[in-house]
Amino acid sequence: MPAAGRLTPQPGAFCFSGSREGKEVAHWLPNRVDLQDQELDKKIEHYRSLVARVTDQLTNERVAKLIEEMQAQKAALHPEQEK
Repeated sequence: MPAAGRLTPQPGAFCFSGSREGKEVAHWLPNRVDLQDQELDKKIEHYRSLVARVTDQLTNERVAKLIEEMQAQKAALHPEQEK
């Protein structure tokens, strides 16, 4: 429970955590969608680097399918950006 008079910062918002050299310092607290997006980006990048190193055609086709699925998951996180 937060201390009396203190608010608990919500994900997806700026959190002011004090001051440094007389200036307030703000930190971004990513929300769940941002974290999922970052995780998918990491996985996609990993699989793309794998495709660049592997010469087996069947493996590359399967990895390309995984990349497509992860890109679809990313698109589902941001339905407002669909064209």
